[in-house]
Amino acid sequence: MAAPVEQKMAAARELGLPIATAPGVGGAGALDPQWRQAAAAALLRRAAAHREWGERSAAVASARSLAEQAFSRQGTREQLKALKDQLRELQSQLTETLSIQSRRESKVKLTTESISDTTTMIERLSNSVTDLRDKRAKRTTVLTEQLQGVKFVFNKIDLQNPEKEYSFCINFDKDRYNWTLPVSPVAGPDVSAAPFASPSPNPMVTSVGNRSEDVTNLSHSRSKNKKRSLPAKRGATALSTASPGDLRRTPRAKAS
Repeated sequence: MAAPVEQKMAAARELGLPIATAPGVGGAGALDPQWRQAAAAALLRRAAAHREWGERSAAVASARSLAEQAFSRQGTREQLKALKDQLRELQSQLTETLSIQSRRESKVKLTTESISDTTTMIERLSNSVTDLRDKRAKRTTVLTEQLQGVKFVFNKIDLQNPEKEYSFCINFDKDRYNWTLPVSPVAGPDVSAAPFASPSPNPMVTSVGNRSEDVTNLSHSRSKNKKRSLPAKRGATALSTASPGDLRRTPRAKAS
């Protein structure tokens, strides 16, 4: 019994409650019932205070956790918002980069087409230059041949072989024409006269056969006849252009 009483007295001292002792017992008598009730009430109040403190602590802890969660959520929202802004910025940069890339690709395509067109044009110009060079070479060759001489070809001269061709060439040598006849397969006399004068000291004139000689003589005779007929024609023309008075006066003038 002494131990529980001492424990209660120690608890009462901690709570600051008065300790009453029974009279006549030298300070160690039985406890007062009022004091017991007061001690029990104090214990109840203390237990209630402990429970309230625990509840408050739990509420504070829950509030703190809620606040931390709220702060964490708010931070997460802010981070999410920042990430969204960064994503929008990246999307805008990507769009700008794609537009720049598309412009560059279009420029590259245009440049490639321009280079292709230029290459085609260069090839055409090279072909045209080559053609012009070939034409110039051909013209130079033709002019050189023409400067060297002109070749005349005749056929249907030989009655036995009409398809046989005869030719002669007129050369231009030092501002003078020099013409020669090729050797005929049929031997014949040399032609002594020709319609072209040969200024060279030793003109090389060869017959093309009896038929060609006859043709040459015939042309000479025709030219002589034309020369003889020219004065007669001129006289007839003068008489036709003269007036009748002139024709009548002419005999008188002769008679006088």
